[in-house]
Amino acid sequence: MEPLIAIGVACGFAGGAFLGYVVTERLVERMATSGRAAIVRACAVGGALLALVPASFYAFVLGGNFGGASAAFLLGQWAAALGIGLGIALAFAICLGGAAVVGAILGIAISRALGRQRAA
Repeated sequence: MEPLIAIGVACGFAGGAFLGYVVTERLVERMATSGRAAIVRACAVGGALLALVPASFYAFVLGGNFGGASAAFLLGQWAAALGIGLGIALAFAICLGGAAVVGAILGIAISRALGRQRAA
């Protein structure tokens, strides 16, 4: 059972990073039209990188516990590794996506402040 859990954790982190990237890429691109696109994208990437370690801890502890327990309760003990992977992926994607969106909002504010400063 332990190898399945390790595989579930690894797949959860990889899937969560991919899912977070795919979802937030579209959001950040739409938000980049509100300011200087390079600054908004850089702040979004910076926000996601800053949240990488805390998000992985949160995803591992909370997502793994809730996902594994839910899958074991609903489907049986054999599905615990699958639930752990899905819980970690969902929690990791939410955390990284939220951090990237907050970074993009900060990038919009910075780019607008730079625009006002040059106009004055």
